[in-house]
Amino acid sequence: LCATARTLAKRIGPDNAVGRSELGFLMILKGCTGATLLESAICLKRLVGLEAVPWWGGKLTITLSAGGTLARAEDTADALVRRAEEALNVSMKIGVSQAAIV
Repeated sequence: LCATARTLAKRIGPDNAVGRSELGFLMILKGCTGATLLESAICLKRLVGLEAVPWWGGKLTITLSAGGTLARAEDTADALVRRAEEALNVSMKIGVSQAAIV
């Protein structure tokens, strides 16, 4: 988790944020459209997939499933996170290392 957190934090830029939620990492990316949000998720998924962590004499590769949503004017923080978690659940149902935007 630490290696993944470092990779995400380095790649998302200084005006954005990454943290943990109940389901995994939570990122806040400013200025995204639906298309750029999906593109960012796919890019970050690929970057994380390039890393391998030493594990019992071998290497453990990392997969990343991503779910995202765009903020709406009426959103509360809880509603926004809930929608992002719903998107994450959708991506995990699709398969390993997928991305979904709702």
